[in-house]
Amino acid sequence: MTLGVHLDTSPVTYVNPDRNISRKANIMARQVKIQNYEQRARAGINPIKEMFSVNFKNRSKETIDTLTAFFQAREGTIAFSFTVPSSGGGEETIQVVCEKFTQTYFTEQYGYSCSATFRKVNVPTFNGVIP
Repeated sequence: MTLGVHLDTSPVTYVNPDRNISRKANIMARQVKIQNYEQRARAGINPIKEMFSVNFKNRSKETIDTLTAFFQAREGTIAFSFTVPSSGGGEETIQVVCEKFTQTYFTEQYGYSCSATFRKVNVPTFNGVIP
């Protein structure tokens, strides 16, 4: 599989981001301090919050328009598949939402660009299928 965004649109169905994908993880923990002691416990059943910054630079107008329309149609609430490098090697497909993106317009000669921030979400599956 290849890194990128899986679109369910036509004619563009898959868009590879630029090579500089960044991942930011925030581990949520609860802490209680009493005198010189501290107790910590994870916060919730999914304590690791992950964000991904991706760029799609110098693309055709059609590709960027399709990509941004895809993000807008989901309104930051409907998850979609995104394939990222796995920490154990290889790749893994996760579910994300896009709550923020920027579209940059250039002349036809230089192409169009989009940068976006994805937030990993935990989506329930039923018999291995995401509803």
